[in-house]
Amino acid sequence: MPTKVLQIPTADGQADGFAAIPEDGDRHPGVLLYSDAFGVRPELEQRASELARHGYYVLVPNIYYRYGPAPVIELPEHIGEEIRPAVMGQLMPLIEAHTTQRVLRDADAYLRFLTALPEVSAGPVAVIGYCIGAALAMRTATAHPGQVAAVAGFHPGFLVTSAPDSPHRLVPNLTAQVHLGLAEGDMKPEAISELNQALDAAGVGYATEIYPGTIHGFTMSDTGAFNPSALQRHWDRLLPLLDRTLASGQGSGPEAKPGGHSSAARRIPRLRCGIILHSEEDACQVLAGGKTVSARYASQFPAPRRERVLPGHLVAIAETAEAAAVVWRWYDAVVLGSDESSVRLWEPAHGEVAAQRRRPQQQYAPGTRAYLSAGLPGADWWVAGRAVDQAEDADVELDEVERLYTEHGMWNSAFG
Repeated sequence: MPTKVLQIPTADGQADGFAAIPEDGDRHPGVLLYSDAFGVRPELEQRASELARHGYYVLVPNIYYRYGPAPVIELPEHIGEEIRPAVMGQLMPLIEAHTTQRVLRDADAYLRFLTALPEVSAGPVAVIGYCIGAALAMRTATAHPGQVAAVAGFHPGFLVTSAPDSPHRLVPNLTAQVHLGLAEGDMKPEAISELNQALDAAGVGYATEIYPGTIHGFTMSDTGAFNPSALQRHWDRLLPLLDRTLASGQGSGPEAKPGGHSSAARRIPRLRCGIILHSEEDACQVLAGGKTVSARYASQFPAPRRERVLPGHLVAIAETAEAAAVVWRWYDAVVLGSDESSVRLWEPAHGEVAAQRRRPQQQYAPGTRAYLSAGLPGADWWVAGRAVDQAEDADVELDEVERLYTEHGMWNSAFG
């Protein structure tokens, strides 16, 4: 999805930021996305672009704009647990200076800018936040109940505090539907109970969910906290929330269909991983999300499929309301060795293969089982990630597979 650098006028100056924009040229519902504490960076561009592929215009402001353009501090490519305290030490003074008054002034400016854009359709917007951004999202939603129809926060911080203006004390003003996805240690049980009581009293639709086996920051793949199965769960909760609350404003441009996503957005299904249980030439049984799914093979999938796809193989399935299709498979391989530029692996059908790392920081010891990808742009072969026992734990490149099908207009034929 294309992104555009923007300057957002605020009461305190110009906030830099960017927008991720659907490619079809129609008008689309607006989404305001607040970053985590580490701020705007490539990880947030990927997140916004994914939302844009589903038919939303996504605005991502630099919440630290008062201190300069993003990134306001030098960020490592991968924020591991060993360096996280030092990075946070640099950012905490900025976070502490971001008062409620600043947050509300900025929220006014961001929403005014977003809803005035010609690419954004009339109607309500959604606000999403990660880490401290969840508190900013909640403050934005409670301050603008007439504009915000959905608010979502993931691994949130500072939602329940002792302050008189703690976000949870403002929930009576809320009219938006809410989803909060918590890591296991994000909030104490009594804080969760207090927040839920406030949401109950407000009478809004909400879900407060603890994502099992997670630590704070679980959606961010450039940090040591990343959990791929929890990121998938995040998408499984977020996309239906947006669809429920923003559907009436979807695609109000000249080619759009009233009351639903624009035609281009509706052709992009959500991808998830599964494990092959049984395979025939034209169809297969896949274990995905703890359930058995009957799926056909996408028309682009090369034959003979029964020989290429065997029980135990990891695949990507695309699902619509009517059907499911296998659109990608990963080769199972064993690492032989590696150097700075590539990883050498053995894969039964191809023998020894030299592959690039999908992420430069990934390291693979000899004997490690790993997944290989072939055919995606950028490399003849690459190591997609370590092999896992459950498909939900696979950290593989679903976004790149989705982008390949989208950019080459292959979704219609995949189900044809």
